[in-house]
Amino acid sequence: MKTSGLFLIILCSWWGLQSCDSSYSYADYDEKTLTLCFNDWAHYIDLSTGEESRQTLRFYLDGTGEEELNYREERSLVSDLTPFQWRWLTGTADTLYLDYVDKQVFYFRDVSIHYNVMYGVWEEQEVCFHAVVK
Repeated sequence: MKTSGLFLIILCSWWGLQSCDSSYSYADYDEKTLTLCFNDWAHYIDLSTGEESRQTLRFYLDGTGEEELNYREERSLVSDLTPFQWRWLTGTADTLYLDYVDKQVFYFRDVSIHYNVMYGVWEEQEVCFHAVVK
């Protein structure tokens, strides 16, 4: 009886250690929303002109947001700011619906946030945004 009890304790301890994951993911709806809104999210994209552009997404708790594109045009740096409305499509907070003022709609699917990195599928391409603290 003592041996089986000791074996059970060791087994439970080992199982508990196995469930610890070093890459923390924001899975809770509220926690994910707060993380989304208290950071700017930036990544670099290649434009059709061959230039590189920085795309920054900003989300606000009231369901509004803005996309900022910074790129070079001739000899100057251009910054385009486009507002949008956003919301989670599901209660699990894994798909973002973004409705831009020019009536374009984007779905940012399979969204996961790990520490300061947000992964997902944007326009059928896997992308990675990095948090920039506001």
